[in-house]
Amino acid sequence: MKSKPILLIGFYNKKAMGVRYLERSLIKSGYKVYTLFLKDFNSVNPKKITARELALLKELVSFLDPGLIGLSVMSSLYLETVICVNTFLHSNFTIPIVWGGVYASLFPGKSLEFADFVLRGEGEEAVIELADAVLNGKPYESIKNLAYKKTAATSQVIINDLRPLCQDLDKLGYPLFNIANKFFIDRDRLVHGDPMIGSSSYELSASRGCPFTCSYCSCINLKRMYRKKGNYVRYRSVSNIISELAEALDNMKNLKLIRFWDEIFPDDRDWINEFTHQYKNLTALPFEIWGHPLKTDDYTFEKLVDA
Repeated sequence: MKSKPILLIGFYNKKAMGVRYLERSLIKSGYKVYTLFLKDFNSVNPKKITARELALLKELVSFLDPGLIGLSVMSSLYLETVICVNTFLHSNFTIPIVWGGVYASLFPGKSLEFADFVLRGEGEEAVIELADAVLNGKPYESIKNLAYKKTAATSQVIINDLRPLCQDLDKLGYPLFNIANKFFIDRDRLVHGDPMIGSSSYELSASRGCPFTCSYCSCINLKRMYRKKGNYVRYRSVSNIISELAEALDNMKNLKLIRFWDEIFPDDRDWINEFTHQYKNLTALPFEIWGHPLKTDDYTFEKLVDA
């Protein structure tokens, strides 16, 4: 076990898959990790963080005493709250702060106006290297996926190259069901425990990447970032997905619905055949997917509906 722990903070999402993947990666590497879910989901009008909630955050950080804090910045919708939290933490602590997520990946320069570091793209490997460097006083300048300011006194931003995409998604595992290291702050209250455990729905993804390049979507720019870095669209194995769902069913007693948050749900026929067969053997719960008219057909629909 490493010395100082790491605190990961997800905003306006109690399930926050990206944060949970980073948590697993760090724990697997021997780090003590705490995860805070800050504010409940609101896609229309996210409520600002209150003075009381900031005070609770300060108490928690003081108690946990992390050596590195990661903020998940997926969207500009709640950027005001992220900046508020970042500024508050910097004014009360000397703990380095790293931003990750879609917004941070696409706008590293703007993010570094507030953060000490930015991790671009998929961060499961990069976050381990950054934690090793920051917590052990080692150089971080050559870490791939990292962006940082050349010096604290300058505005010059260094943006490192990206490492190749992980082609075997099973190697990344899946989120851990562990309530002891998780916290939830909302409505002026701090609750110890995983706020997802009591939910009636579980969210996961069967793949990473999107086959399309729609001009209105951030995916086109993420895809450009990863040009010549490996296949952008990758599928998890069915057995890996079923193992995750089995753990969800064991740990979430109120579960009534499964939600797949893939950009586009896999359409490979062999994969679909195996998935629908194993899913039916596991559970009768309904599930939701994201699809696309050009990536579905009668056969796929019939198999998925039957499952």
